[in-house]
Amino acid sequence: MSVNLTINGAAIEAAVGRSLFDHAETLGIQVPTSCQKQGKCKECIVEVVAGIECLTPRGEDESHLKDRFRLACR
Repeated sequence: MSVNLTINGAAIEAAVGRSLFDHAETLGIQVPTSCQKQGKCKECIVEVVAGIECLTPRGEDESHLKDRFRLACR
């Protein structure tokens, strides 16, 4: 299934298996991180405003997050 992803107004076709963080980097959007995308620093929290059903299920690294919030690196 192909979906379009919009981050801060910039659009890209989302590729299966790539994180939101990876897609943001492709668009030239910097997402804060100090753990190098390991899910440990929790700096890359994003709010998913639409299409959350297209994302993979939450992992252990995201168990503390509620509602529509996810880690971009996961």
